Amino acid sequence: MNRQPDGGMIAIGVINIIYGIIMALFAIILIGGDGWVPWNSVWPVTAETVIGSELWWYGLIELILAIMLIVSGFGLFQVAPWARAMSLMWAVFVIAFTVVEAIMGELYLAYFVEDIIYPVVLIVVMSTPAWERAFDGDINEVKID
Repeated sequence: MNRQPDGGMIAIGVINIIYGIIMALFAIILIGGDGWVPWNSVWPVTAETVIGSELWWYGLIELILAIMLIVSGFGLFQVAPWARAMSLMWAVFVIAFTVVEAIMGELYLAYFVEDIIYPVVLIVVMSTPAWERAFDGDINEVKID
């Protein structure tokens, strides 16, 4: 089946890739433990406390989610059913992860809203009948051209 992405699919794919790269960069900073994070007022960090702390694990989870988002972005360019499924899984994981952070008191309201907006938009857009029809198929289908 020859599938061509429309403008919306390309746009969401590009956003996924760019957002995933930004997430990956911040995750690498957390994993690296150099003591600099842009949200230092939220999580005070020193180089000695990062490795082995919750920030190291947070960075690892962020890196895995970032890789999922980047890979799904490229899959959306090919209108691959697995890419839609991976994007939806990413959105659900990010929402759950953000809610857990908020419940634990490690996330301010502004960050909560910011971290929830794109995943919710992604779920809404990808749940429309047009997107469901476009990506209808076997999620294990991988096309190698």
